[in-house]
Amino acid sequence: MIARADDRAHRRVRASGPSQLSRRLGAVAATLVVLCSGVTTAHADGDPASDILASDTLPFHDVFLPFEPVSPALAQKLRDTVAAANAGGFRIKVALIASPTDLGAVPVLFNMPEQYAKFLGAELLGLYKERLLVVMPAGFGFFRGGMSTIRETATLETIAIAPGADGLAQAAIDAVKLLDDTKPPTAKALPGSTRPGRTTRLRYVVADNSGLVGARLRLARGSTRIASFSSPVRRVEGGKISVISWTAPKSTARGVVSFCVVATDPAGNHSRASCAPIAIR
Repeated sequence: MIARADDRAHRRVRASGPSQLSRRLGAVAATLVVLCSGVTTAHADGDPASDILASDTLPFHDVFLPFEPVSPALAQKLRDTVAAANAGGFRIKVALIASPTDLGAVPVLFNMPEQYAKFLGAELLGLYKERLLVVMPAGFGFFRGGMSTIRETATLETIAIAPGADGLAQAAIDAVKLLDDTKPPTAKALPGSTRPGRTTRLRYVVADNSGLVGARLRLARGSTRIASFSSPVRRVEGGKISVISWTAPKSTARGVVSFCVVATDPAGNHSRASCAPIAIR
């Protein structure tokens, strides 16, 4: 660890006195050039995570740890989680950035995870073009060779990041597991009854292996939609009944309407629709 710290220390940028502003502006300018051109390869340019002259960086490994120590057990758990994802065909690299020091010559990108993910992804592009996850105290950044990351960004927004290097590591573990989730959630609509003009509680059960699940709900008679609702992705206890209120219009004809539920999880997986009758008496 001492050798690693010494190896990285010589690449730190120490700005002081009148030159501090000019150095920061220079770093910003260099960053913008990289982000706009998109043509670069990893090299010893002062960005520790992409440095090919150090052996513990992303060109050689799938996890980059910050200077602030991560507890050994948690660091190993992160490596194992990333290794398992990669072994299963879900290619991903992870960089934990705990302070500006971890950014070497581009400290201006600290707590700008999305921008740094693009910068780092561009730095690695000649060697690696798959998923790249950046975790900073301010949030997550995700990059995949210029591909759309809308779904992944929505997934990452459901994860909290605790303070310190260990907080970053645990958040990264949670993120990789959610992003690599291909198992769909489950949904079960429960039957009920009501009268025209009355409010009833529609009941259903949704569950997911992540513990986080949302739902899309629909009431219809035949192919005619009567009402639709949605429940955002949230933490739900397994087997717990969820409810949503619905007031049947006074014009609703007596008979049976179909109440259908589709569950969604943070990774974007969907359950099969589950339907149950709601009797209008």
